[in-house]
Amino acid sequence: MEQDIDDVIRIIEDIHPYPYRFKSKDEIRSYSNRLKENLKDSLSISGFWRIIDELVVCYNDAHTSTFPYPLFHKFHRNGGLFFPFHVAIKNNELFITKTLEGQSELVGKKIMGINGIKDSTLIQDMLKHSKKELPNLKKHDISSNFPFYLWKTFGWKGPFNVELKDTILQNDGANYEVVFKDWLSEDEDWFQYDQLHSDIAYIKISNFNANRKNAKRRYKETFKAINEKHTDHLILDFRNHDGGQDLLGEDLARYLYNKPFKRLKKTLWKVTPEYQKAFEKKYIPKALRWIKPLYLLNPYSKVLLKKKKNKGLYELDYKTTKPHRKAKRFKGNVYLLINNNTFSAGSVFAGMFQDYGMGEVIGQETGNLSSFSAYALVTHQLPNSKIKFRISSAYSVRTNGDESKTPVEPDIRIATELDGLDYLLKKIREN
Repeated sequence: MEQDIDDVIRIIEDIHPYPYRFKSKDEIRSYSNRLKENLKDSLSISGFWRIIDELVVCYNDAHTSTFPYPLFHKFHRNGGLFFPFHVAIKNNELFITKTLEGQSELVGKKIMGINGIKDSTLIQDMLKHSKKELPNLKKHDISSNFPFYLWKTFGWKGPFNVELKDTILQNDGANYEVVFKDWLSEDEDWFQYDQLHSDIAYIKISNFNANRKNAKRRYKETFKAINEKHTDHLILDFRNHDGGQDLLGEDLARYLYNKPFKRLKKTLWKVTPEYQKAFEKKYIPKALRWIKPLYLLNPYSKVLLKKKKNKGLYELDYKTTKPHRKAKRFKGNVYLLINNNTFSAGSVFAGMFQDYGMGEVIGQETGNLSSFSAYALVTHQLPNSKIKFRISSAYSVRTNGDESKTPVEPDIRIATELDGLDYLLKKIREN
Protein backbone atom coordinates (compact mmCIF):
# COMPACT_ATOMS: atom_id res chain seq x y z
CA MET A 1 0.00 0.00 0.00
CA GLU A 2 2.86 2.38 0.73
CA GLN A 3 4.18 1.71 -2.78
CA ASP A 4 0.83 2.79 -4.26
CA ILE A 5 0.89 6.02 -2.24
CA ASP A 6 4.37 6.78 -3.58
CA ASP A 7 3.18 5.93 -7.09
CA VAL A 8 0.44 8.59 -6.87
CA ILE A 9 3.06 11.27 -6.27
CA ARG A 10 5.37 9.93 -8.98
CA ILE A 11 2.79 9.77 -11.75
CA ILE A 12 1.16 13.13 -10.94
CA GLU A 13 4.57 14.80 -10.96
CA ASP A 14 5.35 13.15 -14.29
CA ILE A 15 2.10 14.01 -16.09
CA HIS A 16 0.62 17.13 -14.47
CA PRO A 17 1.77 20.50 -15.94
CA TYR A 18 1.76 22.28 -12.55
CA PRO A 19 1.52 19.65 -9.79
CA TYR A 20 2.73 22.03 -7.09
CA ARG A 21 0.60 25.07 -7.92
CA PHE A 22 -1.15 24.92 -4.53
CA LYS A 23 1.13 22.90 -2.29
CA SER A 24 4.90 22.48 -2.49
CA LYS A 25 6.57 19.18 -3.18
CA ASP A 26 7.69 18.99 0.45
CA GLU A 27 4.14 19.63 1.68
CA ILE A 28 2.76 16.86 -0.54
CA ARG A 29 5.49 14.46 0.57
CA SER A 30 4.88 15.29 4.23
CA TYR A 31 1.14 14.72 3.77
CA SER A 32 1.72 11.34 2.12
CA ASN A 33 4.05 10.30 4.93
CA ARG A 34 1.34 11.04 7.50
CA LEU A 35 -1.08 8.91 5.51
CA LYS A 36 1.41 6.05 5.43
CA GLU A 37 2.05 6.30 9.17
CA ASN A 38 -1.67 5.91 9.84
CA LEU A 39 -2.17 2.89 7.58
CA LYS A 40 -3.84 -0.03 9.31
CA ASP A 41 -2.57 -3.60 9.02
CA SER A 42 -5.94 -4.72 7.66
CA LEU A 43 -7.70 -2.35 5.26
CA SER A 44 -10.51 -2.94 2.79
CA ILE A 45 -10.23 -1.76 -0.81
CA SER A 46 -12.81 0.96 -0.12
CA GLY A 47 -10.87 2.06 2.95
CA PHE A 48 -7.63 2.30 0.99
CA TRP A 49 -9.42 4.07 -1.87
CA ARG A 50 -10.43 6.79 0.61
CA ILE A 51 -6.77 7.26 1.53
CA ILE A 52 -5.77 7.53 -2.14
CA ASP A 53 -8.66 9.93 -2.74
CA GLU A 54 -7.50 12.14 0.12
CA LEU A 55 -3.98 12.28 -1.32
CA VAL A 56 -5.18 13.08 -4.84
CA VAL A 57 -7.53 15.79 -3.51
CA CYS A 58 -4.57 17.29 -1.63
CA TYR A 59 -3.27 18.63 -5.00
CA ASN A 60 -6.35 20.90 -5.27
CA ASP A 61 -6.91 20.22 -8.95
CA ALA A 62 -10.63 19.94 -9.72
CA HIS A 63 -9.97 17.62 -12.68
CA THR A 64 -7.35 15.31 -11.16
CA SER A 65 -9.47 12.80 -9.26
CA THR A 66 -10.23 9.22 -8.36
CA PHE A 67 -13.26 7.29 -9.63
CA PRO A 68 -15.67 6.91 -6.68
CA TYR A 69 -18.67 5.66 -8.62
CA PRO A 70 -17.81 1.93 -8.99
CA LEU A 71 -17.57 1.68 -5.18
CA PHE A 72 -20.55 4.01 -4.74
CA HIS A 73 -22.83 1.90 -6.93
CA LYS A 74 -21.58 -1.34 -5.38
CA PHE A 75 -22.44 0.13 -1.97
CA HIS A 76 -26.05 0.93 -2.81
CA ARG A 77 -26.58 -2.31 -4.79
CA ASN A 78 -25.55 -4.20 -1.65
CA GLY A 79 -28.25 -2.45 0.36
CA GLY A 80 -26.28 0.45 1.79
CA LEU A 81 -28.44 3.37 2.92
CA PHE A 82 -27.57 7.07 2.72
CA PHE A 83 -27.99 10.10 4.95
CA PRO A 84 -31.64 11.20 4.58
CA PHE A 85 -31.22 15.01 4.70
CA HIS A 86 -29.71 17.62 2.44
CA VAL A 87 -27.36 19.83 4.44
CA ALA A 88 -25.49 23.07 3.74
CA ILE A 89 -22.33 24.46 5.31
CA LYS A 90 -22.96 28.02 6.50
CA ASN A 91 -20.32 29.88 8.53
CA ASN A 92 -18.62 26.54 9.22
CA GLU A 93 -21.81 25.09 10.69
CA LEU A 94 -24.22 22.48 9.32
CA PHE A 95 -27.89 23.25 8.65
CA ILE A 96 -30.62 20.99 7.26
CA THR A 97 -31.93 22.46 3.99
CA LYS A 98 -34.24 19.68 2.81
CA THR A 99 -35.79 16.51 4.21
CA LEU A 100 -36.53 13.55 1.99
CA GLU A 101 -39.29 11.72 3.86
CA GLY A 102 -41.49 14.30 5.59
CA GLN A 103 -40.19 16.00 8.75
CA SER A 104 -40.27 19.42 7.10
CA GLU A 105 -40.13 20.98 10.58
CA LEU A 106 -36.41 20.04 10.62
CA VAL A 107 -35.52 22.40 7.77
CA GLY A 108 -33.26 25.14 9.11
CA LYS A 109 -32.20 23.12 12.15
CA LYS A 110 -28.52 23.13 13.07
CA ILE A 111 -26.73 19.77 13.16
CA MET A 112 -24.32 19.51 16.10
CA GLY A 113 -22.95 16.11 15.13
CA ILE A 114 -23.57 12.83 13.29
CA ASN A 115 -22.78 9.36 14.64
CA GLY A 116 -20.83 10.83 17.55
CA ILE A 117 -18.62 13.10 15.43
CA LYS A 118 -19.09 16.82 16.02
CA ASP A 119 -19.94 19.20 13.19
CA SER A 120 -16.53 20.92 12.91
CA THR A 121 -14.78 17.55 12.54
CA LEU A 122 -17.32 16.38 9.96
CA ILE A 123 -16.67 19.47 7.85
CA GLN A 124 -12.91 19.22 8.23
CA ASP A 125 -12.87 15.57 7.14
CA MET A 126 -15.27 16.06 4.21
CA LEU A 127 -13.19 18.95 2.87
CA LYS A 128 -10.36 16.43 2.40
CA HIS A 129 -12.51 14.62 -0.18
CA SER A 130 -13.79 17.53 -2.29
CA LYS A 131 -11.56 17.99 -5.32
CA LYS A 132 -12.38 21.69 -5.83
CA GLU A 133 -9.45 24.12 -5.68
CA LEU A 134 -10.43 26.53 -2.89
CA PRO A 135 -12.01 26.04 0.58
CA ASN A 136 -15.14 28.05 -0.30
CA LEU A 137 -15.60 26.05 -3.52
CA LYS A 138 -15.19 22.82 -1.56
CA LYS A 139 -17.88 23.91 0.90
CA HIS A 140 -20.27 24.76 -1.92
CA ASP A 141 -19.49 21.38 -3.49
CA ILE A 142 -20.27 19.50 -0.29
CA SER A 143 -23.41 21.56 0.35
CA SER A 144 -24.78 20.68 -3.07
CA ASN A 145 -24.49 16.93 -2.37
CA PHE A 146 -24.04 16.32 1.33
CA PRO A 147 -25.29 12.69 1.42
CA PHE A 148 -22.77 11.72 -1.28
CA TYR A 149 -19.84 13.38 0.52
CA LEU A 150 -20.81 11.87 3.86
CA TRP A 151 -20.64 8.45 2.17
CA LYS A 152 -17.44 9.33 0.30
CA THR A 153 -15.69 10.41 3.48
CA PHE A 154 -16.95 7.92 6.06
CA GLY A 155 -18.66 5.08 4.18
CA TRP A 156 -21.52 4.99 6.68
CA LYS A 157 -24.42 2.79 5.63
CA GLY A 158 -26.91 3.69 8.37
CA PRO A 159 -28.43 3.94 10.86
CA PHE A 160 -27.61 7.58 11.56
CA ASN A 161 -27.67 9.32 14.92
CA VAL A 162 -28.15 13.02 14.22
CA GLU A 163 -27.50 15.38 17.11
CA LEU A 164 -29.49 18.60 17.01
CA LYS A 165 -29.40 21.40 19.58
CA ASP A 166 -32.17 19.97 21.74
CA THR A 167 -32.54 16.34 20.64
CA ILE A 168 -30.95 13.35 18.94
CA LEU A 169 -32.66 11.90 15.88
CA GLN A 170 -32.28 8.27 14.92
CA ASN A 171 -32.80 7.42 11.27
CA ASP A 172 -32.14 4.19 9.40
CA GLY A 173 -31.20 6.13 6.26
CA ALA A 174 -32.75 6.23 2.81
CA ASN A 175 -32.09 4.24 -0.34
CA TYR A 176 -30.31 5.47 -3.43
CA GLU A 177 -33.48 6.13 -5.45
CA VAL A 178 -34.83 8.48 -2.77
CA VAL A 179 -31.64 10.38 -1.90
CA PHE A 180 -30.35 10.80 -5.45
CA LYS A 181 -33.61 11.04 -7.37
CA ASP A 182 -32.40 14.29 -8.98
CA TRP A 183 -29.59 12.31 -10.61
CA LEU A 184 -32.04 9.72 -11.90
CA SER A 185 -34.51 12.28 -13.25
CA GLU A 186 -32.02 14.54 -15.03
CA ASP A 187 -33.06 15.48 -18.56
CA GLU A 188 -30.74 13.79 -21.05
CA ASP A 189 -30.96 16.65 -23.53
CA TRP A 190 -27.99 18.95 -23.04
CA PHE A 191 -29.66 21.85 -24.88
CA GLN A 192 -33.14 23.26 -24.27
CA TYR A 193 -34.70 26.31 -25.91
CA ASP A 194 -37.90 28.03 -24.84
CA GLN A 195 -39.55 31.34 -25.64
CA LEU A 196 -40.55 32.53 -22.16
CA HIS A 197 -42.26 35.66 -23.47
CA SER A 198 -42.61 37.26 -26.86
CA ASP A 199 -39.47 39.30 -26.16
CA ILE A 200 -37.51 36.86 -23.94
CA ALA A 201 -35.74 33.74 -25.24
CA TYR A 202 -34.27 31.16 -22.86
CA ILE A 203 -31.55 28.59 -23.58
CA LYS A 204 -30.54 26.06 -20.92
CA ILE A 205 -27.22 24.30 -21.59
CA SER A 206 -26.31 21.60 -19.05
CA ASN A 207 -23.03 20.46 -20.64
CA PHE A 208 -20.87 20.61 -23.76
CA ASN A 209 -20.69 16.86 -24.36
CA ALA A 210 -22.66 16.81 -27.61
CA ASN A 211 -21.32 15.95 -31.03
CA ARG A 212 -19.94 19.22 -32.41
CA LYS A 213 -21.69 18.91 -35.76
CA ASN A 214 -25.04 18.32 -34.06
CA ALA A 215 -24.42 21.19 -31.65
CA LYS A 216 -23.77 23.59 -34.52
CA ARG A 217 -27.03 22.48 -36.11
CA ARG A 218 -28.94 23.13 -32.87
CA TYR A 219 -27.40 26.58 -32.57
CA LYS A 220 -28.25 27.45 -36.15
CA GLU A 221 -31.88 26.36 -35.84
CA THR A 222 -32.35 28.05 -32.48
CA PHE A 223 -30.91 31.44 -33.37
CA LYS A 224 -32.83 31.46 -36.63
CA ALA A 225 -36.04 30.97 -34.62
CA ILE A 226 -35.07 33.59 -32.03
CA ASN A 227 -34.22 36.20 -34.66
CA GLU A 228 -37.42 35.55 -36.59
CA LYS A 229 -39.37 36.41 -33.42
CA HIS A 230 -37.46 39.72 -33.09
CA THR A 231 -36.60 38.86 -29.51
CA ASP A 232 -35.11 41.62 -27.34
CA HIS A 233 -33.63 39.53 -24.52
CA LEU A 234 -31.74 36.22 -24.43
CA ILE A 235 -31.09 34.31 -21.21
CA LEU A 236 -28.34 31.68 -21.28
CA ASP A 237 -28.66 29.35 -18.28
CA PHE A 238 -25.33 27.71 -17.42
CA ARG A 239 -26.23 26.86 -13.84
CA ASN A 240 -25.01 23.33 -13.02
CA HIS A 241 -23.18 23.19 -16.37
CA ASP A 242 -21.00 20.08 -16.08
CA GLY A 243 -18.32 20.93 -18.65
CA GLY A 244 -17.28 19.12 -21.83
CA GLN A 245 -15.78 20.47 -25.06
CA ASP A 246 -14.95 24.16 -24.78
CA LEU A 247 -15.13 24.35 -28.58
CA LEU A 248 -18.92 24.18 -28.30
CA GLY A 249 -18.81 27.35 -26.24
CA GLU A 250 -16.77 29.04 -28.93
CA ASP A 251 -19.33 27.98 -31.55
CA LEU A 252 -22.12 29.46 -29.42
CA ALA A 253 -20.30 32.76 -28.92
CA ARG A 254 -20.18 33.31 -32.69
CA TYR A 255 -23.90 34.13 -32.45
CA LEU A 256 -23.37 36.61 -29.60
CA TYR A 257 -20.33 38.76 -30.41
CA ASN A 258 -19.57 41.04 -33.33
CA LYS A 259 -15.74 40.93 -33.34
CA PRO A 260 -13.08 38.19 -33.51
CA PHE A 261 -12.48 36.52 -30.14
CA LYS A 262 -10.67 33.67 -28.36
CA ARG A 263 -12.18 31.19 -25.92
CA LEU A 264 -8.86 31.02 -24.02
CA LYS A 265 -5.64 33.00 -24.09
CA LYS A 266 -3.40 29.92 -24.23
CA THR A 267 -2.97 26.34 -23.04
CA LEU A 268 0.23 24.77 -21.76
CA TRP A 269 0.52 21.04 -22.45
CA LYS A 270 2.66 18.47 -20.65
CA VAL A 271 3.42 16.13 -23.53
CA THR A 272 4.34 12.70 -22.15
CA PRO A 273 4.00 9.18 -23.55
CA GLU A 274 1.06 8.64 -21.18
CA TYR A 275 -0.66 11.75 -22.52
CA GLN A 276 -0.08 10.69 -26.12
CA LYS A 277 -1.64 7.29 -25.47
CA ALA A 278 -4.66 8.88 -23.80
CA PHE A 279 -5.11 11.33 -26.67
CA GLU A 280 -4.79 8.70 -29.39
CA LYS A 281 -7.16 6.33 -27.60
CA LYS A 282 -9.84 9.01 -27.53
CA TYR A 283 -9.40 10.63 -30.94
CA ILE A 284 -7.35 8.48 -33.35
CA PRO A 285 -8.44 4.92 -34.35
CA LYS A 286 -5.63 2.47 -33.60
CA ALA A 287 -5.37 1.21 -37.19
CA LEU A 288 -4.91 4.76 -38.49
CA ARG A 289 -2.37 6.19 -36.03
CA TRP A 290 0.43 5.81 -38.55
CA ILE A 291 -1.26 8.40 -40.79
CA LYS A 292 0.12 11.59 -39.22
CA PRO A 293 -2.01 14.03 -41.26
CA LEU A 294 -5.04 12.65 -39.37
CA TYR A 295 -3.73 14.37 -36.27
CA LEU A 296 -4.25 17.72 -37.95
CA LEU A 297 -8.01 17.16 -38.04
CA ASN A 298 -8.16 17.81 -34.28
CA PRO A 299 -7.34 21.39 -33.18
CA TYR A 300 -5.05 20.12 -30.41
CA SER A 301 -3.19 17.47 -32.41
CA LYS A 302 -0.16 19.56 -33.29
CA VAL A 303 0.83 19.26 -29.64
CA LEU A 304 1.61 15.61 -30.32
CA LEU A 305 3.45 16.35 -33.54
CA LYS A 306 5.69 18.90 -31.82
CA LYS A 307 6.28 17.10 -28.54
CA LYS A 308 9.55 17.77 -26.72
CA LYS A 309 11.94 15.02 -25.74
CA ASN A 310 12.47 16.56 -22.31
CA LYS A 311 8.74 16.37 -21.53
CA GLY A 312 8.61 20.14 -21.35
CA LEU A 313 5.49 22.26 -21.71
CA TYR A 314 4.27 23.12 -25.17
CA GLU A 315 2.42 26.41 -25.43
CA LEU A 316 -0.62 26.57 -27.67
CA ASP A 317 -1.79 30.09 -28.51
CA TYR A 318 -5.36 30.24 -29.72
CA LYS A 319 -6.25 31.85 -33.01
CA THR A 320 -9.10 34.31 -33.03
CA THR A 321 -12.51 33.06 -34.12
CA LYS A 322 -14.68 35.16 -36.40
CA PRO A 323 -18.30 35.83 -35.46
CA HIS A 324 -21.17 34.90 -37.73
CA ARG A 325 -22.40 37.51 -40.13
CA LYS A 326 -24.76 40.12 -38.73
CA ALA A 327 -27.95 38.52 -40.08
CA LYS A 328 -27.28 35.32 -38.09
CA ARG A 329 -26.22 36.92 -34.81
CA PHE A 330 -28.47 37.83 -31.91
CA LYS A 331 -28.43 41.60 -31.44
CA GLY A 332 -30.44 42.09 -28.24
CA ASN A 333 -29.49 41.97 -24.57
CA VAL A 334 -27.79 38.77 -23.41
CA TYR A 335 -27.66 37.47 -19.82
CA LEU A 336 -25.65 34.52 -18.50
CA LEU A 337 -26.78 32.67 -15.37
CA ILE A 338 -24.01 30.84 -13.48
CA ASN A 339 -23.65 29.22 -10.07
CA ASN A 340 -21.20 27.29 -7.90
CA ASN A 341 -21.77 24.20 -10.06
CA THR A 342 -20.87 25.88 -13.37
CA PHE A 343 -17.79 23.79 -14.07
CA SER A 344 -14.88 23.33 -16.47
CA ALA A 345 -15.92 24.22 -20.06
CA GLY A 346 -18.92 26.02 -18.58
CA SER A 347 -16.52 28.17 -16.57
CA VAL A 348 -14.37 28.76 -19.68
CA PHE A 349 -17.44 30.07 -21.50
CA ALA A 350 -18.37 32.32 -18.56
CA GLY A 351 -14.87 33.82 -18.48
CA MET A 352 -14.83 34.46 -22.24
CA PHE A 353 -18.38 35.85 -22.15
CA GLN A 354 -17.43 38.30 -19.40
CA ASP A 355 -14.02 39.28 -20.77
CA TYR A 356 -15.46 40.31 -24.13
CA GLY A 357 -18.51 42.00 -22.64
CA MET A 358 -20.95 39.75 -24.48
CA GLY A 359 -23.58 40.45 -21.85
CA GLU A 360 -24.25 40.47 -18.12
CA VAL A 361 -23.22 37.60 -15.83
CA ILE A 362 -25.60 36.91 -12.92
CA GLY A 363 -25.55 34.42 -10.05
CA GLN A 364 -22.68 33.03 -7.97
CA GLU A 365 -19.02 32.36 -8.67
CA THR A 366 -18.23 29.37 -10.89
CA GLY A 367 -17.30 25.96 -9.50
CA ASN A 368 -13.64 26.05 -10.51
CA LEU A 369 -10.89 28.59 -11.14
CA SER A 370 -10.97 30.69 -14.29
CA SER A 371 -7.46 29.45 -15.23
CA PHE A 372 -7.12 25.75 -14.41
CA SER A 373 -5.58 22.37 -15.26
CA ALA A 374 -7.59 19.76 -17.13
CA TYR A 375 -7.65 18.43 -20.69
CA ALA A 376 -6.49 15.88 -21.71
CA LEU A 377 -7.02 13.62 -18.73
CA VAL A 378 -4.70 10.62 -18.37
CA THR A 379 -6.02 7.57 -16.48
CA HIS A 380 -3.51 5.69 -14.33
CA GLN A 381 -3.91 2.43 -12.42
CA LEU A 382 -1.94 1.86 -9.23
CA PRO A 383 0.25 -1.27 -9.37
CA ASN A 384 -0.95 -3.10 -6.25
CA SER A 385 -4.47 -1.97 -5.30
CA LYS A 386 -5.43 -1.49 -9.00
CA ILE A 387 -7.23 1.73 -7.98
CA LYS A 388 -7.62 4.09 -10.95
CA PHE A 389 -7.51 7.87 -11.02
CA ARG A 390 -7.14 10.53 -13.70
CA ILE A 391 -4.60 13.32 -14.04
CA SER A 392 -4.70 16.66 -15.83
CA SER A 393 -2.02 17.13 -18.48
CA ALA A 394 -2.76 20.69 -19.65
CA TYR A 395 -3.18 24.11 -18.07
CA SER A 396 -5.51 26.65 -19.67
CA VAL A 397 -5.32 30.41 -19.15
CA ARG A 398 -8.42 32.60 -19.14
CA THR A 399 -8.95 34.91 -22.11
CA ASN A 400 -7.91 38.03 -20.18
CA GLY A 401 -4.70 36.36 -18.96
CA ASP A 402 -5.74 36.32 -15.29
CA GLU A 403 -3.93 33.44 -13.58
CA SER A 404 -4.88 34.36 -10.03
CA LYS A 405 -6.47 31.58 -8.04
CA THR A 406 -10.00 32.90 -8.43
CA PRO A 407 -13.15 31.60 -10.14
CA VAL A 408 -15.25 33.61 -12.59
CA GLU A 409 -17.16 36.16 -10.51
CA PRO A 410 -20.64 37.32 -11.62
CA ASP A 411 -21.29 40.94 -12.52
CA ILE A 412 -24.36 40.76 -10.29
CA ARG A 413 -24.13 38.39 -7.33
CA ILE A 414 -27.34 36.99 -5.87
CA ALA A 415 -27.81 34.74 -2.84
CA THR A 416 -27.79 31.01 -3.45
CA GLU A 417 -31.25 30.80 -1.88
CA LEU A 418 -32.72 32.95 -4.68
CA ASP A 419 -33.71 31.54 -8.04
CA GLY A 420 -31.54 33.27 -10.61
CA LEU A 421 -34.08 32.95 -13.40
CA ASP A 422 -36.88 34.50 -11.33
CA TYR A 423 -34.55 37.33 -10.32
CA LEU A 424 -33.55 37.98 -13.92
CA LEU A 425 -37.10 37.93 -15.32
CA LYS A 426 -38.13 40.45 -12.67
CA LYS A 427 -35.12 42.61 -13.50
CA ILE A 428 -35.96 42.59 -17.23
CA ARG A 429 -39.59 43.48 -16.62
CA GLU A 430 -38.67 46.35 -14.28
CA ASN A 431 -36.40 47.86 -16.90
